[in-house]
Formats: sequence, structure tokens, C-alpha cells
Amino acid sequence: MHDTIAYNSMIAAMGSGGQLCEAEKIFEKMPERNIISWNSMLSCYTQARYLCRAKCLFDKMPRTNEISWTSILQAFEKSGDIEQSMFDRLVCRSCVAWTALIHGYARLGHLRDAEDTFQRMPLRDLHSWSLMIVSYERNEKLEEARRAFGEMPEHDEVSWNTMLAASFRIGDTVDCLEKLVASMPKSLSGCWVLIAAWSKHGQTENAKKIFDESLARGEIDGYCWNAMLGAYVQNGQGLEAIEIFREMICHGAKPDEASFLNLFTACSQAGLLEESRDNFVSMLQDHMMKPTREHFGVMMDSLARNGRLEEAKEVAEDMPFKPDSVTCRILLGGCKLHRDEGLAKAAGESAIRSAAQEKSSANYVILSSVYQFANSSL
Repeated sequence: MHDTIAYNSMIAAMGSGGQLCEAEKIFEKMPERNIISWNSMLSCYTQARYLCRAKCLFDKMPRTNEISWTSILQAFEKSGDIEQSMFDRLVCRSCVAWTALIHGYARLGHLRDAEDTFQRMPLRDLHSWSLMIVSYERNEKLEEARRAFGEMPEHDEVSWNTMLAASFRIGDTVDCLEKLVASMPKSLSGCWVLIAAWSKHGQTENAKKIFDESLARGEIDGYCWNAMLGAYVQNGQGLEAIEIFREMICHGAKPDEASFLNLFTACSQAGLLEESRDNFVSMLQDHMMKPTREHFGVMMDSLARNGRLEEAKEVAEDMPFKPDSVTCRILLGGCKLHRDEGLAKAAGESAIRSAAQEKSSANYVILSSVYQFANSSL
């Protein structure tokens, strides 16, 4: 029994660390397996998005439970592949399983199927209601989103923000958004959507007025800080965005990935390379956050635009992600701007490899840029 628990822990640890081969070896040599062993290995496959292996393992399982079914359904939903037949085989359908199916239909734009599944749910939680609002928003069905919101038995912070986002993205006026924010519970802050609305029209002064008033009332949360950061970045006011980030830290607010992405973009707009690098290190060391591909991309773009092409290339080579078409475009843009034919050829070779692997139209644009650059250098 103790050996099985130890094996299960090792499989889970290997899966979380991305060491799938090691997890498989441990699973295969286990003298005895229980349902937790099978679910742990299944989770390893679904986390790595190895759907064929996950499905094969699932079919071999001597018995399954709610965790097994939820895991496999969520894996297929995230991949955009709806497994209705698997859902139909599920005897005890949890709210999570129903929601996974709805989410899958919504991601594919199958609104009618999402609605039908939602109506069939025996019990609905706040997440499933919010998911239907998101589904309507993606299909620009504002009235349907309002109806679903009104029919909810109760509202939490997520559902309020989901409704605010739907109203903003589909195109509600600032006046309508102000009325919606005014109807929110006093414990929640909706100022972020008003900031975003004014920013969308280039009126950062009005956005800042809303922000300052909310700050004075103590109604600022992470959404509001990020909205104000994004407002300045969206309108090319890098220095103002950097100042907002500093205020955010001084007020004890905790920045997230979106905060740092806006900060790096602001530093790039303002031409503050060294400050951008310092903040990148701070993100890792002070805030214990792992930069995403987008964070590395902004850093590369900032370096490339300022002629530090070799450093941009080093960032591309050292980041824990495989270079893609966006990486190639960033490097090529810098090469064309600063007339570096040698690095352009190297970036072009990467573009050729990406074009073969990704098969995206963007890569053909990259290749065209490579040829144009090479011809203009002759």
C-alpha cells in the first residue's frame, strides 16, 4: 500500500514537471495500481495534451470514476475536439463534466449546441451560468447575455465581471456601462470597464479621472490597475503607464502577468531598455513569476527596435519556448530597420522551418520579407 502511494506521488510529480517519459516508466513498473495510479497517469497525458495516449489509457482503465471522466472530457474540450459520444457514455455526470461540454461547444462557435446542453443540465452552478454569458458574448448576442445574467439565481464577482466584459466588447455605450456599474454591489469594483471604455476612444484623461476617484474611495482592485496600465499603453503613453505601475507597487497591489506585459510594452514605447531588463529580472526574482512567450516577445521587440539585435537573438535562443513565426517576425523587423543582412538570413532560415511546421499564412509573409530584404541589400 505504501509503495503504491509513493509511486502515485512520483507519477504526479513527474507529470507536473513535464517529465512524461519518466512518469510512463514509473507507471509501467508499478507492481500494483489503484484508481489513483491510473488517474495520475491520465492527468500526465492530458496536461501534455497527448490526447491519443490519454484516450488509449482511458479505454484500458479497469474502472473509472468522476475524476477520470472529467479529466478526459476537459482534455478534449481544451483541444477543441468535442467528444459527445464519451459524454453520452458517462453515467454520473458532474456539473464540471457538463460545463466542459458547454465550454467545448462555445470555443467552436456552436452556440445552439451550447444552449441545448445548458438547458439539459440538471443542476447549474455559477461557473456554468457565467460560461453561457461568455458564449453569448463571443457570438455578439448582448440581449441573450443580459437575459442569462438576469436569470442567474445569484451573482458573484466573476459573473459581474463577465457581464461587464460582454457589454464592453459587444459595444455598449459608456452611459450604459455606467448604469451597469452603478447596479453592482458596493463590495465590488467595476471601474475597470469604464477605464477601458474611455481608453477605447482615446480619452485617457477621463479614464484617469475614473481611476483616481475609485482609488480615493478605496475601490481599486487588480482589474482596475491593469485597466489603467492598459489604457496608457494602448494610447502610446509609455511613461504614464510606468508611473501607474510604480503606484501599484507602492499601494501594495500585486501585479500579475498582464501587469508585467503592459509594463514591458510601456518601457519599449518609452525606449527605456535598461528599465525593461530590470523589471524582467524583478518579475522572476521579486515576484516569483515565470515570463510567458508574450513577455519574451516584447523584450525581443524592444531590443530589436533599438538595434541590439544580437541581444534579441540571445533572448530568442535562451527562452524556454521554441521560436515561432512571431519570433522570426520580430527579428526580421529589427534586421530590416537596422540593415543587418547576416542576422536576417539566419532569421529567414528559422522562418522556413517554422513555415514547414506551422503551415500558417503568417510565415509566408515572413518569407516574402526575407526575399525582399535580401534583394534590397544587393
